[in-house]
Amino acid sequence: KQKHDNDTLGDTAAKAQRANSSLKTLLGTVASLAAMKKGMDLTDTYTNTNARLGMITQSPEEQAALRQDVFAAANRSRGDYTEMANAASKLRMLASDTFGGATGNQEAVAFTELLTKSLKVSGAGTAEQNSAFLQLTQAMTSGRLQGDEFRSVMENAPMVADAIAKYMGKSKAELRELSSEGLIT
Repeated sequence: KQKHDNDTLGDTAAKAQRANSSLKTLLGTVASLAAMKKGMDLTDTYTNTNARLGMITQSPEEQAALRQDVFAAANRSRGDYTEMANAASKLRMLASDTFGGATGNQEAVAFTELLTKSLKVSGAGTAEQNSAFLQLTQAMTSGRLQGDEFRSVMENAPMVADAIAKYMGKSKAELRELSSEGLIT
């Protein structure tokens, strides 16, 4: 009976070892698939970002130079390359009157870098940064900073609001009044 129990236990151990080996193989496959998906997502992100930059450049050489400018700006501002590239290209496309001409791309990158730095220094979180950037982009597109756009900048980007007040030689209270009249352009 003892020999039978020992044989049964040995068979059980062998089956458990095979199951463990199969489980390791399955987990390895799942990990490989997850890594492959992450790689594909990164490739998609890179491709989409390059496509956006391609929309605002005239040649592959200009696009490569712009990629380098965006990368350098993202490093200086401790920002994300993809977010910086997307923001700069969006500014260039939507606010082409402001960021036009031969230096439009560099101006859009410089503005995005400065805004990113201001938002980070002011302690704005990701949601606040995105909101302020969206509102400023909309303001630049329309040519006016007013209403919800102004309120969002005041709340989420106080350093930007301070810079506007200083530039205009007005207090924040005066800016509120000017924004309600559509006079911040």
